[in-house]
Amino acid sequence: MSSYYANENIDVPEWDVALEALLVEECRKNEFLDLDQIQTMAAAYQIRFDDIMITLFELILHKHWAYYNDEGVMVGICRNDVNKLYKNGRIHIEDLDYFDGQWRFIS
Repeated sequence: MSSYYANENIDVPEWDVALEALLVEECRKNEFLDLDQIQTMAAAYQIRFDDIMITLFELILHKHWAYYNDEGVMVGICRNDVNKLYKNGRIHIEDLDYFDGQWRFIS
């Protein structure tokens, strides 16, 4: 069975666009997001915390969001940094101790 779209070049983001929209909405309410807010959001919307974090890190890697440490300095994050966070295929809150700052929507 062939797909109607098989010959079209469609850009497919490497992140969950529904979660992206939710993150942007939440960030606009507060100007930034921190881990506590992300955990609260995950519980409120019954979304796995690591799905949100994976989406957020992809958005950072693609320069749509930025991470600022607790001193307000933007910190660069690369693919290798993100890959190191995975334990058994998931990102867990206890693996994010370093990220005690804020995530901000930039584009």
